[in-house]
Amino acid sequence: MCAGCLIGVPGNPVSALATFEVFVRPAILKMLGRPTAAPELAVMAGQAMESDGRESYIRVKLVKEPKGLVAYSTGTQSSGAISSLVLADALLVIPAGVEKIQRGDTLMVRPFGGQSIGI
Repeated sequence: MCAGCLIGVPGNPVSALATFEVFVRPAILKMLGRPTAAPELAVMAGQAMESDGRESYIRVKLVKEPKGLVAYSTGTQSSGAISSLVLADALLVIPAGVEKIQRGDTLMVRPFGGQSIGI
């Protein structure tokens, strides 16, 4: 542990939350000597999505459907779009090198707060 550690996050609330979940929470857990792996669930994409090829984290709403847990984008992914954050249950992870997601593709999500989803 370090005494007086300071961790900065971006100024936009949506960016701040994503940064916290991806980088800060694991760092704090490591400092506490706890496992740092974020809980992830496999889900199906409920719609086609695009990425620029970098690892991306898309805010999604998870819906339990007969075929399993399905992730739907909460709308605009702009860093200042708080409404898309309020509607979200998790971050959908689009791996580096992937530019197009088709409906039905299986991807991983990170539920917010490290919680398990009991939908």
